[in-house]
Amino acid sequence: MRWTLAFLICLVFIPAIPAFGARLKDLYEAEVPVTGRDPAAQTQGMQTALRLVLVKLTGDRNAAGRPSVDRLIKNPEAFVQQYGYRQSEGMSNGSETPVPVLWVKFDPEALERGLEQAGAPVWGRERPALLLWLSVDEGSGRRVLSRDDPQDQKMLAYRETLHARARQRGVPLVLPVLDTTDEAWSEAIAVSLPMSEQIAAAARRYGADAVLAGQLTAISPALWQAEWTLFAEGRNESWSSQGDLPEVALDEGIDLAVDALHAHFAGPRDTLESGMVAVVVEVEGISSLDQYTRVERYLRTLDPVRQVDVKRLEPGRVEFHLTARGGAEAVSRAITLGTTLQALDTGTEVGHYQLSSP
Repeated sequence: MRWTLAFLICLVFIPAIPAFGARLKDLYEAEVPVTGRDPAAQTQGMQTALRLVLVKLTGDRNAAGRPSVDRLIKNPEAFVQQYGYRQSEGMSNGSETPVPVLWVKFDPEALERGLEQAGAPVWGRERPALLLWLSVDEGSGRRVLSRDDPQDQKMLAYRETLHARARQRGVPLVLPVLDTTDEAWSEAIAVSLPMSEQIAAAARRYGADAVLAGQLTAISPALWQAEWTLFAEGRNESWSSQGDLPEVALDEGIDLAVDALHAHFAGPRDTLESGMVAVVVEVEGISSLDQYTRVERYLRTLDPVRQVDVKRLEPGRVEFHLTARGGAEAVSRAITLGTTLQALDTGTEVGHYQLSSP
């Protein structure tokens, strides 16, 4: 039995949280249990692994269900770069007998090219870091989930559930250490939603681009409810999730948070798919060939960018003309999540950046 999701969105403007971003290294990899090592089981396992990777790559939970993407899944071997097997530890698929686990790494260029042809844009490797502040009430008072508390087995299980779902969605998840610096915020969230000043301070401390405040409550032994508020991009969104198990409510909370982050940081899907737009980016602090190469290669890795051309060279400055999906806003969002370029406020419409030290 699974309970339905109650969903409510409200937008309230708050001070913007500084952008940090994180570069993920396992976006193109997945592990799945398989029934055997024969060709049929291997192909089926590769298809399952590709479905998981597609969700991480696109930021879209339903990416694998799109008809245009289905042809990619039918031929997963065309995108496999490496694969291998290991034995599972303990129970798997409801059995106490260890089963083979298939690890698959897909070729980034081939897979991104296939997704581009299928009209399913890749979100990009720079992802917003999410700070989760979760209080749990199992009937004996509220406790806040921390990063390093190994004593409570239930809290440890919640932590593993949340990290697993965040990994499946391709977003780095950060939990607080709950030291004396965090104490005041923990007290605030136990009573109500935290103040915006505390949110911004916590985001800065943990290098997060967004903060997810959650309250998980045991309504009854068979009903758990979680209330969530996501603070990102100078506004917040709130919703609730329910389940007959706490893991169900937690998984749905993370899923909706990542859905919202994808909408904020990757831009609306209809905008991204509406065609290519010319974007001008000026970068200062380039005084050597190595620095120029570093910037040019970096711009090519940005999710919306499809072409990079150099239009003007000046001492210490280079003007790049980009061809990008979503225009200047999409490019700006992608650059903000990285650390290579820092935005300069010049009062012009041209994207103006300073090259950061390596």
